[in-house]
Amino acid sequence: MRACRSTGISLTLLKKDKEEGEKKKRLECMLQDEKIKVVLNIVDRIAENMRRRGILEEPGFHIERKRRYGKKENRYEIYLTKERFKKLTNPDGHPVVDGGFFVSRSMYDRISFNYYGH
Repeated sequence: MRACRSTGISLTLLKKDKEEGEKKKRLECMLQDEKIKVVLNIVDRIAENMRRRGILEEPGFHIERKRRYGKKENRYEIYLTKERFKKLTNPDGHPVVDGGFFVSRSMYDRISFNYYGH
């Protein structure tokens, strides 16, 4: 998984990320050119108390910014439901040519997910 900031946070997943995500239910990487960890959690459902805080977010998605004061650790915790992850990583078209795409607004920024099956 790769993450960068352009017009928001953009995550790119490949076939190996799909396989690891299905197995471990968690993917991690560093936000390119920044010292911020991005953690993608694949969960059964998004808790209702999370949804209230993220009213701009699409169903099946939630993001939280975690900061540890006194330490230099910052991270984004991203939650996708299994259903949303499956839909992203099993696109209707050709997985290599068309890939999968999902975008959502959030309290922080726009988040886009791209999947390419190679």
